Amino acid sequence: PLLQGQGGPSTNTVLLSLFNPFGAQLMVSNAVLSIRKQEMAQPHFVLQHADRRVAVASLDNGVVHLRLLRNGRPVAPGWRLAGLGDFNGDEQPDILWQNTNGTLAAWYLDGTNIISAGFLISAKPVANGWRAVGVADLNGDTKPDILWQHETGRLAAWFMDRTNRVSSTLLRDGKPVLPGWQLAGLSDLNRNGKTDFLWQHSDGRLGVWYMNGIQFLGSGQIRNHLGNPLGQNWRAMGLWDKGIQGGNPCMLIQHKHVGLYLVEWQMAEVTMGSTSKMGDSQILHHADPAYNGWRIEAIYPEN
Repeated sequence: PLLQGQGGPSTNTVLLSLFNPFGAQLMVSNAVLSIRKQEMAQPHFVLQHADRRVAVASLDNGVVHLRLLRNGRPVAPGWRLAGLGDFNGDEQPDILWQNTNGTLAAWYLDGTNIISAGFLISAKPVANGWRAVGVADLNGDTKPDILWQHETGRLAAWFMDRTNRVSSTLLRDGKPVLPGWQLAGLSDLNRNGKTDFLWQHSDGRLGVWYMNGIQFLGSGQIRNHLGNPLGQNWRAMGLWDKGIQGGNPCMLIQHKHVGLYLVEWQMAEVTMGSTSKMGDSQILHHADPAYNGWRIEAIYPEN
């Protein structure tokens, strides 16, 4: 059901080709790509189009290299891209999906090549109202765990052993997140070796929860170097690490209304309990109507 037009998850290698949104193919049709994570220009990310096509893209000096997965065949209705994590232990990020009926599945990737797909937790659906909002190692076992948010605002974590759930727990004793806030990214913002939570409000404001695993330590706001919040027309897509020793992560933001207009913000100050400031920013990709309809859903973890 995850792979449209087939009776179940595919186990066949998928052929890919570079794709121009206007419709012209830029490489020989059916050329097999096997571009592993470390060979791709940074940053690189997974996108989904409004018509449910999925692609992996990288940026190289302002040029977008976009590769359609599954030759551009759309994902079946009802499936939502929920995050990236290595769910089969091959040190390559895989794509996590959630269905409207509550089941979870993964596309297992080798770079941009889908090698197989399958269900998580034996295709057992999750309870109604819960939405998978992020993937990260939340308990320090080096394996990806799944962060959930209920429609009431409560948060929960599933501690995973690859595709099997080991245990689960509510965060902050089930105290809900305030209305209007949505998880935007997971990254170690204060360089304590623990994953922190980046939040964005519907009015554009940015906030952060500093965490010790699933223990909430404190919160703060994030503003630009002028002290202003992120505007309503911009969506924080997540955080990525350039691999600079001791350096702070960057935030990738995308304009909501124009084609793949991307800006990178370097985190300058990270201070728990107060306002953290962004440093330098740069345009990674100018607005291009050829990319209208494409939205970044997940950023590849670096290193």
